[in-house]
Amino acid sequence: MIQALLALLVVFASHASGEQARSQVLWDHWYAVTGPGSVPYAIYNEKVTSGAGRVNVQNQLWKREEGQITEENLGAVAEDTRDMQPKYFHFRSAYRSKSVELDGTFSMDSGAPALTVKGRSGGHPVTVPVRRGLKGVFLSSFFPVWLSKRMGALKPKQTLSFRVVFEDDLSAGFSPVSGHLWIEEPTSEERDEKLQRVRLQYRGSKSVWWIRPDGAAERIENVEQGSRVRRVTREEAERFIGLVK
Repeated sequence: MIQALLALLVVFASHASGEQARSQVLWDHWYAVTGPGSVPYAIYNEKVTSGAGRVNVQNQLWKREEGQITEENLGAVAEDTRDMQPKYFHFRSAYRSKSVELDGTFSMDSGAPALTVKGRSGGHPVTVPVRRGLKGVFLSSFFPVWLSKRMGALKPKQTLSFRVVFEDDLSAGFSPVSGHLWIEEPTSEERDEKLQRVRLQYRGSKSVWWIRPDGAAERIENVEQGSRVRRVTREEAERFIGLVK
């Protein structure tokens, strides 16, 4: 939910030189987010690359809270397979004087992935029990890529279930979250735009996604929360919440 990622580059430094030369950019899009009443709330850049048998997601988000800009950075790596088995992630957020920094690493344990998370919150070390038994679970930031690997075989009215781990879900101890999606019959306008409409439900929230041919989202609507996401240019995004005049 995301152009270099500042501190995240340190996490991937050992892989960068070789993989960048062989990597392919799947998409690199900017988005603007409005809250209830169409109030500008946030912008983010989502860059997805693949290479050397892996997929990398880099997401940088800025949101306006209490008159100030909060920044969040996420970098994540998964195997470039149908199941998108996760490898590791780095998440960092900063609001006023409080910051959260989390590093998650996946390893095999009794035939299934296990997640170990280390980090700091508000300057203090965080303690998270190892999360085991994550077979079939992927990281939430890879949802568009996971879906793109299935779109060609999906038909209208078809449903799919999935389980994800949210990279910032410290309060829930990174417990997997179940979700469901429904493929909708496209309208004539959606066909002209080459968009596939998908209804999504997870974490008790319902949303509608319009998916581009490259697999990225064109726009997202959450009717219950009154929030909307739309793809924009970088210039539009930076003006949207006042990062630039």
